[in-house]
Amino acid sequence: MRNEKSFLMAVSLLFVSFAFSGCRVARDRPILKVPDGNEDRMLKEIFSGTNAEPKYWISKVTVVNSSFGTKGLGMGSEFVFTGLQSQAKVGYFEFTRDKLNFNNAVTRQALEEPEVASQGIEDLINKWDIKHSEFRLKEVDGYTTNMEEENDYIPWHEKKYFTIDWSKADISEASTFPYIDYVQKTACWKKKTAHLIDSSRQISENYISFVIAVEYEQGPVCSESQERWEQNNFTTTVHYKYSFKIVPDPRLPDENYTPYVYDGENDPLLRKYGYYRTVRPVIAEDNRNENAFYMNRWNPNKKHIFYFSRAYPEEHKDIAYGIICN
Repeated sequence: MRNEKSFLMAVSLLFVSFAFSGCRVARDRPILKVPDGNEDRMLKEIFSGTNAEPKYWISKVTVVNSSFGTKGLGMGSEFVFTGLQSQAKVGYFEFTRDKLNFNNAVTRQALEEPEVASQGIEDLINKWDIKHSEFRLKEVDGYTTNMEEENDYIPWHEKKYFTIDWSKADISEASTFPYIDYVQKTACWKKKTAHLIDSSRQISENYISFVIAVEYEQGPVCSESQERWEQNNFTTTVHYKYSFKIVPDPRLPDENYTPYVYDGENDPLLRKYGYYRTVRPVIAEDNRNENAFYMNRWNPNKKHIFYFSRAYPEEHKDIAYGIICN
């Protein structure tokens, strides 16, 4: 009997030893991560910040290249030219169940009625389809393995990462440029495809950018180009660069800068500098909606450095100095 008990105890100790040894080996083995060769999985906090410190971005869309059919990328096509820029807008990123929204942060509601803005009543600038992501170690028969898998046991708002297809914007590039939007609505040009340019994506704490190539097709009856008819080619490709740069909270006053609001059409500075201005909706003293026209300018309280290229004519530099200094 004593020998039998001793044998059972030895077997039990051996089993426990193997069990702990197995746990230790599983714990010490390197984690087999989910492949992400293109680094498509990104941290949400880079875009939205935190509840305590939300992030605000100034955004702009720029045409960085365009083509005509098979000629390759060049200076421009029939309805757009390289260097064309949209208006700059300040906004913030917001995650929903299946979208990444970029909302306008400088609406009248956001600036003057924060209790309304907190309800999500904002002007939408753009939005994209996304998938939320959070990995965990896979479990098999109650034991934790060293293999990563998507954690489908937590809600989307608890997941810290996401993936996105920047080319699948709900609001097309044409809407950023009123003329292109008009050209498409005339049925002469139709958007056919869009894709992200390889290696164009830049993601950091303070800057985000990517380039989308959009191919348009022209209706043959709209084309008066003999070259297009000879080549039987009615397509053009436009590269749009989306840029986002971090900025301070637009709702907080900047102690180092005072905006200049034009005093109507007869403002002498408006006559001098032309129509370089930003229009912002405000509430007048009689509680009516009206537009305020702000001067677009560099901060006069900061130091700004201008560079001349080597090819800039010497005889024109004095003129440039005068314009810049005055």
